Amino acid sequence: MPSSLSFSAILAHAARAHPERPALIHGDRRITHAVFNKRVNRLANGLLGAGLAPGDTVAASMPACVEMLEIYWGAAKAGLTLIPMNAMLQAPEIAGIFQLAGVRCALASRELLERLPPSCTRLDLVIDPGGYPDSYEALLSDASEAEPDLQIDPESACTIMFSSGTTSRPKGIVNSHRARAAACHIYAVEFGLTFESRTLLATPLYHNSALIMALPTLAVGGCVVLEDKFDPASAARAWHAHAVTHALLVPTQLRRMLSDSRIQTPLPDSTQCLVTVGEPLPETVRTETLRRLTPNLYTMYGISEGLATVLRPERQVCHPGSVGTPVLYTDIRIVDETGAALPTGAIGEIIGRSARMMSGYFCDQPATDAALVDEWLHTGDLGRLDADGLLYVVGRKKEMIISGGVNIYPVDIEMTIAGHPDVQEAAVVGVPDERWGEIVKLVAVPRPGSDLTPQALDEWCRSNLPGYQRPKAIEFRTQLPRNATGKVIKPLLTGADPALPLSR
Repeated sequence: MPSSLSFSAILAHAARAHPERPALIHGDRRITHAVFNKRVNRLANGLLGAGLAPGDTVAASMPACVEMLEIYWGAAKAGLTLIPMNAMLQAPEIAGIFQLAGVRCALASRELLERLPPSCTRLDLVIDPGGYPDSYEALLSDASEAEPDLQIDPESACTIMFSSGTTSRPKGIVNSHRARAAACHIYAVEFGLTFESRTLLATPLYHNSALIMALPTLAVGGCVVLEDKFDPASAARAWHAHAVTHALLVPTQLRRMLSDSRIQTPLPDSTQCLVTVGEPLPETVRTETLRRLTPNLYTMYGISEGLATVLRPERQVCHPGSVGTPVLYTDIRIVDETGAALPTGAIGEIIGRSARMMSGYFCDQPATDAALVDEWLHTGDLGRLDADGLLYVVGRKKEMIISGGVNIYPVDIEMTIAGHPDVQEAAVVGVPDERWGEIVKLVAVPRPGSDLTPQALDEWCRSNLPGYQRPKAIEFRTQLPRNATGKVIKPLLTGADPALPLSR
């Protein structure tokens, strides 16, 4: 893979190679690769014509739509740095990001624009697809469809992705044009994407989990089928109607697919690759997905900074709990607190390096220096490698519980409790304890209609968990707090009330 490859150049190749093949399907809307590339060029030229210059920062927040994917490539072709924004952020958070990054232009829905504080509405350019206050389509119609005459430095910033921040404040992850191009190549190879692929997308477009499939599919001339929002039955209908070959669903979405009574048949035979990423996949969900939906399941461990591993379908049964081996152009190691490599089977921090590694954290050199040491990314995740080089993730360093001097890994407990027939989902955290330093707290969501009690669940834990892993406090909730990408926000689970304390 040439080091000079730039993300901005990929789309034009797909348009030349597959001009009349479909690029996007969104409801009744169909767009070919030739038309998509021309619209992207018009957007890039329109933004430059409106006074923006290469190196400027733009922010975008839209629902899953054609325009949001156009913005990814339009900003890149104009040499602009794009910040995809989570529309669920509060106005002060949005204002903070805008100020930090020096955002000059916002491309956003009316709903978001009306929530912006005054400091954000005084941007040089504000564009909304619906024409408020300036029309997206008007910008395109007045601009040239020719390729922008720019030479993009592959190492220049292409996107700044703000992390989900489940354990700390979100950080701005800077991805270069080279890294974005590398990601397209890596995932196209890993998941077998071709110009004949049809990828279903039902996750937010501002996050890397969606881009694992969407951008690589378009890069190779394939077609992305967009869903406005995730609904299990609607997704299944689209899957069958469009003979979908590839899709990415987070575990929460898989659970909803499996529990929806409207879905009575497996996914169509066209399904070549169903990827799940975002959190550890409970064994019961994995088994039911393989049995009821598709055998072509890929479980993935990935972090936005630039590392990923994949467990392929043929290894699902023999290696439960593993997240597989590193993807193309990626190396993984397990190290101790000093950075020394640990032997096979030992638990330590997961570090790695990759062709799609981030450039660093935006305006945060101390955090960058702490994370990137001699080109190796220190993830803060704990894991182990087996004799076959397969990775097993056991949790976050910050989430590891130390009780009475014993290291306890929440993922091990969560995976076991997920096997209880009356538990829909569960999360484990450590809470302070005067005697033991920390104790294990379990927050569980019982299945609807279940008569499960904390006492009954405690008895089950006594029979299925070693003593040091058994929760000493159990709390039932109707749902777990999650961010927009489906990850559990564990700091919200550590409160003592209304947990039920249990005897040791």
